[in-house]
Amino acid sequence: MQTRSLKTAALALGLGGAALAAQPALASPTDHQTSLKETISTGAPAASPDVSFEADFAAASGATLAPTGAITWVIDAGQLSPDAWKSMQVAPGGTRLGTFMSALTGTKPQQIRVRGMFKDAQGPYLAATIGVSRAMALKVGASSVPATLRMSKDGKSLLVSVNLQGPIGRIVSLGGTAVLQSATLTLQGKITYAAALHAITLNPAKPTLLNNRVSAKACTTPACTALQPTIENGSASVHLPKAVTLQAPEKLRYGYRVSITGTGQPGNKITLATLGTDGQLLASPWNAYVKPDGTFEVRATVRSGFASDDSLVRPAAGRYVASAVEGNATVLAVAPSDTHVSLVQPIFRIQRKSGSRLHVHVHVPGADANVKVQIRLGSKTIASGMASKSGVFSTTIPAPLSSGKLRAVASVAGADTAFSAPITFSYR
Repeated sequence: MQTRSLKTAALALGLGGAALAAQPALASPTDHQTSLKETISTGAPAASPDVSFEADFAAASGATLAPTGAITWVIDAGQLSPDAWKSMQVAPGGTRLGTFMSALTGTKPQQIRVRGMFKDAQGPYLAATIGVSRAMALKVGASSVPATLRMSKDGKSLLVSVNLQGPIGRIVSLGGTAVLQSATLTLQGKITYAAALHAITLNPAKPTLLNNRVSAKACTTPACTALQPTIENGSASVHLPKAVTLQAPEKLRYGYRVSITGTGQPGNKITLATLGTDGQLLASPWNAYVKPDGTFEVRATVRSGFASDDSLVRPAAGRYVASAVEGNATVLAVAPSDTHVSLVQPIFRIQRKSGSRLHVHVHVPGADANVKVQIRLGSKTIASGMASKSGVFSTTIPAPLSSGKLRAVASVAGADTAFSAPITFSYR
């Protein structure tokens, strides 16, 4: 399971002569700043979590952010299993190590796969490839980008480097610009080959402070033919193990206030989210602090979240996740099963009006203005509209010229549809 990899990166991509002509001067090395956020799928002792490292790039105040041509993550060996490097060294070509996400490789996480072991002046290293989505491959002129993994000489860190000069140069040659806002590396907890699982990450059994870093090199030319020296490092520290648990109900009613409980480290802030279909965390406004006894209780009115354009941002139903934050690091606890959320059965009334008119009134307890209500006679929809903020829909329509069962249907993205009890209707 991929957990948070993944805040979507932003790419300024203007493919036209105007975009090329308007290209700003690149910032100096000191203007290119990098920060790091770490997300761990479980903090349980001796577990092998998926670990995501999100690098964010920014420019100093008043400066223009230069394209990021190379990124190196420095991962604390204390977060790895004792045999992690050996397991990766002997992994056959094509073995999946994790994912990488950036706007230069696609809008979704792309797989990182082993290419083979090599050696250079710095010593042995593992060469890997990062996939590029089909849509981006047409723009960057390649179906993959290179990555390398090597252990530091003192054995205390795993260095994972990604080179993006090729994709940037290709986009610039087409008259565009390619400036990353973020890039996320996710290491799998375990890799698979030879019909066996091999642990890569491993949470320590005893409390341990782990320090991870990231550095980036900005391009010195618009086509990124050369790189500036590394100036700014971002870091994230976390104490592991950090056990967090979540007891999410299996069934909930849409729009009703409920308690969702779990355990964690006293004083930690816990925020609830749901997992998207691509493994991204879909944040919610629901949070609480862990009490001195190690328990927390999040009070939440469970509804789907929508953007200003009415697109679904967070479904009410799904796999719930609790996140505990320590500095720039987040430890997750994923509920053992999905939570199903259903709209409450609509309360449906009709009233005949003079002039062969029919007034319909529907109340959906817990509903809001995102809930759609339809009035159906058999399989035919004779009226529809959105509920009010209080979950009410009412309208007057011409009385149907047929008989049958009238029923109100309430629906909203991210939750199960609800049907009212039927009302027998006759046009006479």
